[in-house]
Amino acid sequence: MNQAIMASGIKLVASGLCLSRLESGEVIFVDGLLPGEHAKVRETRTKGKTKFGEIEELVDISPARVDPPCVYVEQGCGGCDWQHINLESQREYKREIVIDALERIAKVPQARDLVKNTIELEDKHYRTTARILCDSSGWGFRAKHSHDIVRVRDCMVLNKECQRQALDVVESIRISVEPNAGAKSELHEVQVRRSPGELLNVMLSLSRESFYQGHIRAPEIMIKLLMEEVGIKKNLNCVDLYSGVGVFALALASKGHKVIAVEGNHHAIGDAYKNLEGFDATIIHSDVKKFRYDEDAFTGKCDLVVADPSREGISKYAIDALLSCHANKVVLISCDPAAGARDGLLLLENGYNLKSCVPIDMFSYTHHVEMFSIFERYSFNA
Repeated sequence: MNQAIMASGIKLVASGLCLSRLESGEVIFVDGLLPGEHAKVRETRTKGKTKFGEIEELVDISPARVDPPCVYVEQGCGGCDWQHINLESQREYKREIVIDALERIAKVPQARDLVKNTIELEDKHYRTTARILCDSSGWGFRAKHSHDIVRVRDCMVLNKECQRQALDVVESIRISVEPNAGAKSELHEVQVRRSPGELLNVMLSLSRESFYQGHIRAPEIMIKLLMEEVGIKKNLNCVDLYSGVGVFALALASKGHKVIAVEGNHHAIGDAYKNLEGFDATIIHSDVKKFRYDEDAFTGKCDLVVADPSREGISKYAIDALLSCHANKVVLISCDPAAGARDGLLLLENGYNLKSCVPIDMFSYTHHVEMFSIFERYSFNA
């Protein structure tokens, strides 16, 4: 496509792009377009038979479109790709993306009835970790589709503690180059991270190499959802797959449940030992796909599995670990709707029903959405 051509926005998909149709009927995924909008677009690339494009001129504009509230978007910052959508519509679109993934990939025809409204979390200074660029002049983020830096003074989504860390890095670089008058400092990519502080009366240990939720209130909200599902039940045998530093294991163990926490990252395992000290928790350092539940070794039948895999999901390579538990309930936490739906399909094909799914808007102004899904075995009556 060498010239701009009309396209109509149909729906937003898990990547954050808008599935759109050209006048010819062909599908093109357009960056920045919204459902119901019409625009002149220009093709930017292809991947196989899939076309991708960008807006050259908006013709019909959606009521959901707003001017980006962040001043750095106009300067090209690539940090938040949904700044052009009002917050209420962002949350509606995220629910629709989850529903679409469950209908198309997991083959759940009643998905619209099972997916609840998106949980809204704080949208300002919420992010607890980020990779930033620094030199002696300041800090910032990569420009969209570029390695260049967009310098930032105050990021509207990054936690203030992280921004203070960024300034500390800048100062350390400045001090290191001062003895060499006229020397130009190189850009350094570094990670800034807010300390997690106390959770459930435990001062959490968190190594730099260990994963932790990116929203300041995410652990609190997901623990609340988990414990609402557990309810008043006592002395459950629980398995926490991809347990990380032990957040969900801690929540369950602190209520008297017995927990087996399985994690492959040795840094996270070290943190988990500290965070779960004194609780009835068995910590297993293992790749999840190698784990198998043993009723004799673990003294009883498994009642509940919590699985919080990385963006790729559990996949067919590790699903046997989960299925070996024969748990009545599975709580599946997914940070990518497509992966979550694929994992959901594996559970549906192996004796489970989807009971409910809650989208959580942990990353306002971006397309990212978390799925908190509950599955139950066919024969299980809650």
